[in-house]
Amino acid sequence: MLSQIGHHHHRLFRIERDKVIINKHEMKHWIDGLVLIVAVGGTCMMIPQILKIWQGQTAAGLALPTWIAYVVGTSFWLLYGIVHKDKVLIIVNILATIFNACIVIGILKFS
Repeated sequence: MLSQIGHHHHRLFRIERDKVIINKHEMKHWIDGLVLIVAVGGTCMMIPQILKIWQGQTAAGLALPTWIAYVVGTSFWLLYGIVHKDKVLIIVNILATIFNACIVIGILKFS
């Protein structure tokens, strides 16, 4: 049942006198989990590019300065996540930094 969606099966919302009452604490947990899934999924969209570079042994059409900027950017977001103890930022930017670095290394190796 929709009213049971949430952390530890607490009610995300309840209906009271024809009004929907949202449990903001449970909504936050639900959104946090969803954001983690979406962020990791989006970051993993780099995997096909990594495979194309490394399996095809070509980096044609890729701009090295752009991918270096991505490595620097995700590294700073990772640092920000660590300083603020934000699990989503830490996880996503560890992955993004590694993936971006794989692309940079591939460009250097196969260009």
